[in-house]
Amino acid sequence: MRCQRNGIVDGMTEAWDAAELRRIDAVDELEIASRRPDGSLSPDVTIWMVAAGGALFVRSAYGVENGWYRRAARRGAGRVSAGGVTRDVAFAPAGESDQDAVDAAYRAKYGARYPSIVGSVVSAASQAATLRVTPPELRFSARCEVTSGRKPQLVSRGGRTTR
Repeated sequence: MRCQRNGIVDGMTEAWDAAELRRIDAVDELEIASRRPDGSLSPDVTIWMVAAGGALFVRSAYGVENGWYRRAARRGAGRVSAGGVTRDVAFAPAGESDQDAVDAAYRAKYGARYPSIVGSVVSAASQAATLRVTPPELRFSARCEVTSGRKPQLVSRGGRTTR
């Protein structure tokens, strides 16, 4: 969002609230369900997840053919629950630039306790089955002002509402 002149501007963000992301990442397992075309949710599947770079990621240890992964990737929406946080979310393929940080996060979070298992989520097959999990867009309004001949600046944000 950019301020271009005096007035109200609207913006959107898909970032996690930092406190929610910490609560989710503090636990080992996440319940994930994809949203069916009729709006209902598929049954929950328990999986590992990590936070990296302010984002939440999930991976299929069994590659892109795993059922929960195929459904989430195809449907693009669902719900996750972990650490006392339950959110409707969007699923999107993780970028190539995310993979090293996601690998490192899985090794740091699970490697010492589960050394014989963590390799399954840092393999080439699991990298191909990595999804970024984001909350729905949050919409907000903000007020911009030009002061003393400067560029417009964001001076206040209104309340946030979900889409």
